[in-house]
Formats: sequence, structure tokens, C-alpha cells
Amino acid sequence: MLKVLVVILFSALFLGVGYEQVSRSLAEQRHPYAGDMVRVNGHSLHVVVKGSGRPTVVFESGIDPGGHLSWGPVQDPVTAFSTTISYDRSGVLWSELGDRDKTCDSMASDLEALLTTTGVPEPYILVGHSAAALIFRCFVSRNAGRVAGIVLVDPSHPDLLTQLPDEVVNDALPLPPWLANLLNQLGVVRLINRFSYPGLHPNDAINRRVQALSGRGLEGVYLEMNGAKQLASDASRAPDFGALPLVVVSGAKAGRFDNVVDEPAIARRADEAWERLQGESAALSEQGRRVISPDSGHYVQLEDPELVVEIIKSMAESWRVAGPATKDRED
Repeated sequence: MLKVLVVILFSALFLGVGYEQVSRSLAEQRHPYAGDMVRVNGHSLHVVVKGSGRPTVVFESGIDPGGHLSWGPVQDPVTAFSTTISYDRSGVLWSELGDRDKTCDSMASDLEALLTTTGVPEPYILVGHSAAALIFRCFVSRNAGRVAGIVLVDPSHPDLLTQLPDEVVNDALPLPPWLANLLNQLGVVRLINRFSYPGLHPNDAINRRVQALSGRGLEGVYLEMNGAKQLASDASRAPDFGALPLVVVSGAKAGRFDNVVDEPAIARRADEAWERLQGESAALSEQGRRVISPDSGHYVQLEDPELVVEIIKSMAESWRVAGPATKDRED
């Protein structure tokens, strides 16, 4: 009986690995990467550069299995008036994981090297979603003179994990990276993955691509999730944004945490904490302000992309009026 069970187990493992490898190969043929592979800090990152002119608009995703894909509805319109660049962080989608730890400093360093290597024109308008706000804290601390402005879309805050109710934080605890990677290699993730971005139909092209490519880069995402506390701690020690133009775009759709916890009172406390921290994020700059998207949740760039595009365009135009003239006088 034991031998039979061992045979069944190993057969299941073999079939799972085979299923995942075949599915991954077919998905990569149907959904090839759209940009270029650029070597930075010992590994290759997938980057998509479009448009022309200054300033360059830099898109940074949150901790997201779709990497740069969630910026498509915003990046494409922005290319009409500026150079744009989006990318997949190390270990996400087509980007190589490399051998560096997923720290605030290493991710900011990758972005710094990527912008230098691609040669996109300075200055940069940094546009980041969720946890990207934490990475930007580390990036700006070393590159403030290269930044024309910052747009944070429903940003995370260094104090988020300590301010949210324990019930919400515990529900979001990730699997250990080794276990997530094992389940990924066995095809389990592909079988159960029903990931769908809010504001988009489940069969939208972006959702289909993320689901098909779920086997790629899951390890990188889980490493970032498991390193979230350290990322927040590192970001909390970085300086504020000084007087850089800053806009925080917050989704205000009710019930953000209703699907996370059953108790309405706990969900309400979580909503209040999130709202409070959004205001604190806007206070990171002397020129910080908030814009509310009333019908959006966390992914404002997908649920209200026109608003995000409008804010980026206004910031770019403001720099063109004041920035180039100032720079010319300094030169």
C-alpha cells in the first residue's frame, strides 16, 4: 500500500511539473514581452520605453504580479506628451530575480541604474502605485535633483502595517517564498489563480496576460511581500520630499476592507486608518496635495485612468513652464 501511495505521489508531482512547464511555455509564446531587456546590477530587467520629450514619466508598480502591465491605460496616453518608462522589478514577470535582497535600497538602486542605462531624459516625474511610494522614498533621498515631481496613486505608508487592525494584517500574511515557489513549480498556482484587476472585466487583455503568465515572477512578488515590514522600516528613515511637487491620488470607494474581514467595525477602523495615512503621505512635501477619485478603490490607474493622466499632464506642463527656464539660467 505504501509503495502505491509513493507512486501516486511522485506521479502527481511529475504531472504537476510537466503541466506547469508546458503551460508556461505556451503562455510565453502567446504573450511575449513588449519591451527590451536591460542589464543592471548583475541582472536583466524588462523595460518599456515610449514617447519622447521631457520630463520623463517613470511608472513604478506596487507589489503586483502584473508588474508594469497595470500602467498600460495610463502610460499609453501619457506618451502623447512625454517620454515614458515602465518596467518589471527584479523577479517579476520577465525580469530576472538576480542575487540581491529585495530591500528598499536595492530596488531604488535598480531603478536608478535602469534610468541611467536607458538614457531617458531628465528630469523625472515619478508615478508610483501602492508600495512604490516606499521605494520612491529611498530613490528620492539620493536623486532629488533629478526629480521634477511625484504622483503617488493610493500609496502605502511606512506605518500601514502598525496602524491597520491586526485582523486585516494577519489576513494578508503571505506564504513563505519557498512554499509559494514550490506550489508554483507544481502548477498549483496556475490551477487556482483567478487574479483579476478591479475595474477591469475578468477577460480583459491585461487580466488574461497576468493569469497566463502567473508562473513567471511569483517568487519575486512573494519575496517583496515577505520583506514588506523591512521595506516600510527603511522608507520611514528616508527624508521627506522637501519642496518637490507632490500629488497623492486616493481611491475613495466605500468598503475597501469589507472582503478582508467580516466585522463591519473592524473594516471601518481599517478604512479610517488608510484615509489618515493617505493624508500623511501628502504631507511628505511642502507642495503636497491630495486628489480624490470617489469611485475608485486601490487601483485608481485602472478604475480612473483619465484622472491620473490629467494629473501627470498638469505636472509636466508646470515643469515645462518653470523647470527648463530655471535650468538654463543655472547652466
